[in-house]
Amino acid sequence: MEKVAKEKRRNIQELSLDLESWSLSCSTIASAIGVSIPYASEMRLGRRRPHARHWLALAQLTNVSAHSDG
Repeated sequence: MEKVAKEKRRNIQELSLDLESWSLSCSTIASAIGVSIPYASEMRLGRRRPHARHWLALAQLTNVSAHSDG
């Protein structure tokens, strides 16, 4: 169980790093997940962590593999 939790944390960290390093505009992120541009900016800067319901859409934007562990 702990291994699954570590894997999920790693995926979130990868996603956060990708949001910062990819040249995605805040408006692209906001549009993809239905949040405000200021909120998307906070996520892109690493100040906010995206909610789990947004992970798949963000992973598709950043080409991070998104999979369910059960």
